[in-house]
Amino acid sequence: MAEQPELIDLQTSHVTQNTNGAVKSDWTVRKNVTGEAIHSFPPVINDALMFNILNFAKKYELLAFNAGINFQKEKQNEYLKAQIDELAGVNNELGIENVRLATILENLLPEE
Repeated sequence: MAEQPELIDLQTSHVTQNTNGAVKSDWTVRKNVTGEAIHSFPPVINDALMFNILNFAKKYELLAFNAGINFQKEKQNEYLKAQIDELAGVNNELGIENVRLATILENLLPEE
């Protein structure tokens, strides 16, 4: 079975409110896939405002998620650049040592 990609909770959520007669329940934000409740709001919030709240939350959750990814990429790039710089320095030192050892070896070998 193929593994499902991780989903951002609010991006894959919906709100529900049950009405029994004239009595409204709390608004509940639920994950679409699992139905797990994420948050509840009081029933006094009207429909239009509740959907505006959810759309606002979805918009800024996605912006924050993408900002986090970009932040991590920048930090990862800084880390990798530092590693490359360090390895380039080690490589340079090894090259110098190689030349030094080759010179010593040449001086030790008899000429033919």
